[in-house]
Amino acid sequence: MNNSSIGKRYFANFDSLRFISFLSIFFFHTFFSDGFQDNIGYSFLHKVFKNGDLGVNFFFTLSGFLITYHLLVEEKQYGAFSVKKFYIRRVLRIWPLYYVTFLFGYFLFHYLIKLVMGGLPETANPWLYVFFLGNFNSIINGDPTSSTLSVLWSIAIEEQFYLVWPLLLLLVKKHRPILFLLITITSLIFRAYHLDNHNVLFYHTLSVMSDLSIGGWLAYFVVTNNLFEVENDKKYRYLSIIAFHALLLLNVFRKEIFSIPFMLLFERLFFSLFFAYILFEQACLKSPLLRAKNFIPGNNWGKYTYALYCLHIPAMVFTEGAALALGIEKAGYWIVVGKPLSTLLLSMLLSLASYYVIERPFLRLKPEA
Repeated sequence: MNNSSIGKRYFANFDSLRFISFLSIFFFHTFFSDGFQDNIGYSFLHKVFKNGDLGVNFFFTLSGFLITYHLLVEEKQYGAFSVKKFYIRRVLRIWPLYYVTFLFGYFLFHYLIKLVMGGLPETANPWLYVFFLGNFNSIINGDPTSSTLSVLWSIAIEEQFYLVWPLLLLLVKKHRPILFLLITITSLIFRAYHLDNHNVLFYHTLSVMSDLSIGGWLAYFVVTNNLFEVENDKKYRYLSIIAFHALLLLNVFRKEIFSIPFMLLFERLFFSLFFAYILFEQACLKSPLLRAKNFIPGNNWGKYTYALYCLHIPAMVFTEGAALALGIEKAGYWIVVGKPLSTLLLSMLLSLASYYVIERPFLRLKPEA
């Protein structure tokens, strides 16, 4: 069996997609507040990046695709995939930086805040974060006082997914499309019962797992049909044009479209389907409409996006602390240019340090598939 019939191990275009998704999340957090309406520049950027949280939806769909894809390719090559090796790889990839971020967020964050502006009580239950249940903390206790902890909810959901996903794929080996469908339907039913509860819709595993299942379905479709280098034809070009324009419209009119309860029910599903098509186009078409890897900065920084995601909030803690110390925290030039630029640069420096000091030593221990 040659490599082309087994499947790729690396998708060059995905690094840029990861970085673009991180940037959308970064600028969403940077211009999150609506308390600077008197600053035209900030108000404009707040509106531009108000849907940046969709970067998390994209990461869920991407994770569902990649995890399922690599498990199925391993199964195709060796006859079965190793659940033990899968767990070891995920632990070595996720846990070191996750726990460093948690320790900073729960302990060092409050020490630094106390130095600058006095102590603040922490609402988060640390044990929920220790056991990757931070998303349920956000539902039960609201957003944690420590902004650093606030980004760990999505990693908690991914860890919950990693825990059960290979087992489910083993249990339903002959009926995997039904598995993907049942998960999606279950997610929709759960969302239907909780449409009036924003925290549950946003943070609960059952509410967001349709993103992961759509990514998994795409991986199954690609692997079982050997869609590794699909020749372009007019239908894919037209589909790409339609998909990109539809995604743009959904972004621009997101608030108006999904303010209707019936549409809110399907919001995650709509976006995950469009994200899945983008993944298909970038992973499988020989000549996608827009080749993501040509976005050079993203191509270079894609492998650092896990650290960028975890550490951009700690970076913001330091830059905002510096602004407070200098008395410029409300200056227009700071909130529009200084804060985003300095925080992004510091995030990138921290992510480089994280990758080479914290992550790579553990990555070298990962067993091969």
